[in-house]
Amino acid sequence: MNDVQAAATAPRRPFLRLALFGFTALAALTLLGGVAWRTIEGATRADTPELYARLAETICPTMHPVGAKLRTVSNAEQLAGVRERRATVRGIQQRGAVLAELASVDERNVEAILKLHEEQKGLAPFVNAAALAVFGLATEDASASHDGGRAVLDEGGKLLLLLGEIARIEERHRANLITLAKLAPQFSGPVAERCFLTGEFSESGIFFGPDEHTLTVRHSLETTLHDCMVYIQLVDEDRLTTVNVRFVPEWPAATTLEAKFDAGEFEGATPERIDEVLVRVWAREQSSPGLDQQRPIFGW
Repeated sequence: MNDVQAAATAPRRPFLRLALFGFTALAALTLLGGVAWRTIEGATRADTPELYARLAETICPTMHPVGAKLRTVSNAEQLAGVRERRATVRGIQQRGAVLAELASVDERNVEAILKLHEEQKGLAPFVNAAALAVFGLATEDASASHDGGRAVLDEGGKLLLLLGEIARIEERHRANLITLAKLAPQFSGPVAERCFLTGEFSESGIFFGPDEHTLTVRHSLETTLHDCMVYIQLVDEDRLTTVNVRFVPEWPAATTLEAKFDAGEFEGATPERIDEVLVRVWAREQSSPGLDQQRPIFGW
């Protein structure tokens, strides 16, 4: 007997179901409201500065001293790092409250990344061969030559779905980082009366406008800063913005740090038309008011 028949034969059940649905919806809204309230109101006693730094160091990209020689990380090392990150954020979920919510989002992202990695392993070689076949190369490849190109379209479609999922993961991760950065004042030192940051923004490109953007930042304090959350906002000529978040565990005095942005990292602002750069830094010892840079007359 389906739901319609049940409703006809038992007139009281719809009201019971409606009441049950209303109670469930109310409970769900209360739970979601509680999560939202904690996020808006801020951290709880379980959310300590040490836990905040641990989460930020785990999920945030960082900045390096200018000229630092960075070692190339292999695919195997990257994959091991992702699995280690999953273990770390799971541990944070057992300790924090608001931070546990952010760690939970990151764990879901990591699980999605690992799943996509498994799906891509069998797909990538075929798609590469198919892509060559489209341009008249490697046409002897059997997988791309005996069905009128249908396999090429099928596998290409799968690749597009994977890329779309990757874009959604990146979007969730970006939003998670911004939420984490907004909590930084609750775990950092007092804000100084004057900005103690200096910086420079530059663009580089050859034929079609800038394809890489670099921000260098230096603080004027005589002490080392720890657990630094760096919030970078780029604004274009139309006042559209993109936000980048970096976390620096230790920032020695007299050390200039840099962050590079590829055009693909921009969300909102147009990379070729950046008109203003705003930088905020929160650190355990002391935080700085914003550094605001305007595009010079002759460009960055």
